[in-house]
Amino acid sequence: MSRVALFTPYPPALPGGNNTTLERIARGLRGRGWEVFAVGPGEAPPEGIDLFHALHAFKTGVAVRRRARERGVPYVVSVTGTDLSEDLPDPARRADVVAVLEDAAAVLAPPGAPPEGVRAAWVVAPRGVELPSDPGPEPLEGPVRFLHVGGWRRVKDNLFALEPLGRLVAAGVALRLRYLGPVLEPGLRAQFTPGRWPFAEDGGVVPREAMVDEYRRAGVVLNTSRSEGASNAVLEAMAASRAVLASDVPGNRALVRFVPERWEESTGVLYAGERDFEAKARRLAGDRALRARIGANARTHVGLAHAPERELDVVLEAYRRAGVGG
Repeated sequence: MSRVALFTPYPPALPGGNNTTLERIARGLRGRGWEVFAVGPGEAPPEGIDLFHALHAFKTGVAVRRRARERGVPYVVSVTGTDLSEDLPDPARRADVVAVLEDAAAVLAPPGAPPEGVRAAWVVAPRGVELPSDPGPEPLEGPVRFLHVGGWRRVKDNLFALEPLGRLVAAGVALRLRYLGPVLEPGLRAQFTPGRWPFAEDGGVVPREAMVDEYRRAGVVLNTSRSEGASNAVLEAMAASRAVLASDVPGNRALVRFVPERWEESTGVLYAGERDFEAKARRLAGDRALRARIGANARTHVGLAHAPERELDVVLEAYRRAGVGG
């Protein structure tokens, strides 16, 4: 039985995209006979591990590269949107990230070629999502609920939706905005003052088993990120048959197919800028049938293109490149 350590940048029990990925991959690996260990920040992996897998090139990869050399263990690394949009362009971090990528036996990455100046064993990995029981239609009564799922971080641009949605509320659109996610950058969360935004609330962190009900009550799920690799929250919303309104950045474009002239054929809606967001949020809020149609398209698409088994096959191919798992 092969043994792999999955390194996550946050404590394994903390909800969030990285740990959602960890849980999904770990479950799949165990189902195929692997022994899997989750390693949080500051923790040391047990002895006798055959392979290290870093779930973030900078936040975990730097330490994993060092430990791999010390123990003579190969490693692979999963690249995140933050790695590509923030860490690689940062002169203070770039050299470390490039070294992590180039020394890895394989790099699991979002669609696209390796960034300029990076020579790595690049493997495009589809993001998997588990298809839950269909939560059914959103509630008939009450305002349309906009749901923002993601930790409080600058890259997630959590506060972006407040001004445009506030203008819609002032114009008479009945809506609510609910945030869910851990506070990873307290200074950003401190800027959210519910008294100024009476239509918005912060629901904090909810257990994963409660998320199906959160999606069930949502009409529109938001992703306002300045950059993305492949958002677990976007895929989960699509799997739950919910209409997604997402920023038009490469990671979201890789998941969502938006047909501007035929919204009813889309699997989600992409926006560029605040006014475009406002106009598209207004249309979605005012058309329940359209929200349902987009959500149905989304669920069908992720069931075909983002099955966890497809993701796991690519992960195991990367492990084989590292000489582990046969």
